[in-house]
Amino acid sequence: MRESSALWLGGVLLGIGVGWYVFNPIDLSQNMIAWLFIIFGAGVVLSGLMKWINPSTPFNRLGGSIAGGLIIALFMTQGFSFITGLSNIGGWGPYTAQDTKTFTGASEPGVYFKVDSFNGPVTVSTWDRNEYEVKAVIKARGFSQDEADQNLAKMMVSLSKDVVGGRQQLILKYDYPNTLNPPYSVEVAVKLPASSEIDLSLRSSNGDIALTGISKGGTISLSSSNGRFIFTNVFADTITGSTSNGGIEGRVEAGVMEVSTSNGRIALTIAGAVSGSYDLSTSNGLVEISAPSSAGYRLTAKTSNGAIDFSLPNLSYSKDTNTEKSAQTMGYDSFAVKIVIDVSTSNGNVKISPPLIQVPV
Repeated sequence: MRESSALWLGGVLLGIGVGWYVFNPIDLSQNMIAWLFIIFGAGVVLSGLMKWINPSTPFNRLGGSIAGGLIIALFMTQGFSFITGLSNIGGWGPYTAQDTKTFTGASEPGVYFKVDSFNGPVTVSTWDRNEYEVKAVIKARGFSQDEADQNLAKMMVSLSKDVVGGRQQLILKYDYPNTLNPPYSVEVAVKLPASSEIDLSLRSSNGDIALTGISKGGTISLSSSNGRFIFTNVFADTITGSTSNGGIEGRVEAGVMEVSTSNGRIALTIAGAVSGSYDLSTSNGLVEISAPSSAGYRLTAKTSNGAIDFSLPNLSYSKDTNTEKSAQTMGYDSFAVKIVIDVSTSNGNVKISPPLIQVPV
């Protein structure tokens, strides 16, 4: 056992020494993946050959220990460029070029906006002007400034505009080289007339989606990964959406709302001015819903590894356990505003209660 440990330690030290001598004078960030495969492959082959020659010899583990030493040497000699090299597959690099594209025009009473974006947030807000503004901030990366500038020049952004039956359709489009990992990030900011009826179809990867001041929303569809949904005074007929690794938060009102996330909390305030149904689900996150006491409610909630608390007044329970509850406001059918809330989560608590301060609607 001691002989085997000594050989393993010797192999690691040998790998570090050879790696330091080979890697120190050169920059390997652009070819890091290739070097990792070379090192791992050489270690596997060397260990396999030694084991084939003599299965009982302790030398058959020497290849793996040398490979481990070489990888340690990569960290020691390349520093942060080692991590950069792993994350920059397909053209990413430390240099950045940036440009902003802005599209404006007169708006119609009804507006539909669509975008399928990536590596950046999408925000939509309203203003008191009878016009739209769509702004896209594009950043391109490269391993030199010249490469970043060239990548930026290859990224084309356009806004498709059409009017059908008094309804304006705005679609933000991207055209860029089809690579495994495009070296781009795009930040989209949209302003639409507050007086318009607004429909939205928003998609983003690795970015938040934030909506602000939408009082005449129609159908709002959202999709993101590694990003939050943020609602600030949003009122719509229908809101649907799913995200991952991001929370769902804000103040909202909808006839139908169906949203889900994973690895994120849900913290929403329901205005409670109109009847609606809310289907909210998450995993690995708590759920906190604030809703006014003036409405009638049908509530259901399920969780695992958590607790459920309904703090709204005058509830009658049909199921009441620590991890699953169903309740309805007494005299539910007599309320002018009826709200249905269905919540599911795992590894998180659920709390549905009136707001500490009742906000007028």
